[in-house]
Amino acid sequence: MNVMAGPDSGRVKYNASTGDTRLDVSLANLDIKANGNINDFISALGIKYKVPTTDINNLIVDYGFSPSETYMAVSIGSLTNHTITEVADLYKENKSRGWGNVARSMGIKPGSREFHQLKNNVDLDQDNSKKEKGNGKGKNKSKGKDKNKPEKHARD
Repeated sequence: MNVMAGPDSGRVKYNASTGDTRLDVSLANLDIKANGNINDFISALGIKYKVPTTDINNLIVDYGFSPSETYMAVSIGSLTNHTITEVADLYKENKSRGWGNVARSMGIKPGSREFHQLKNNVDLDQDNSKKEKGNGKGKNKSKGKDKNKPEKHARD
């Protein structure tokens, strides 16, 4: 999916290639929205991931990253405990292989909790913590059972 992103003067053509169509579309939308006010984007990303805005600005200015590329570098770094510079360098070296390859190289497997966090956190304006908490895994499926009552067993 090719997306035109960047300020009106000097648009950046970004090829979203995460391997997940929904994430690619979300990243394309992020580029459009963030380019409307890049300073708000940088601030929101810094707050959400507790990353200094100077580090985020470095990705945009020095690395030439689009907002969506910046989001991916910061988010992957946060989820994998790698620095955003390590993530950005790996992406620049393997850009043709896409973000999906970078995420896998850094330990984020398709379908994993971390992968779903990447997908669900693209909209920086929303608090997606409720989505992430209740995935249903490991929860007690015995709703309504009284632990003090003996269970009824079928007769043989």
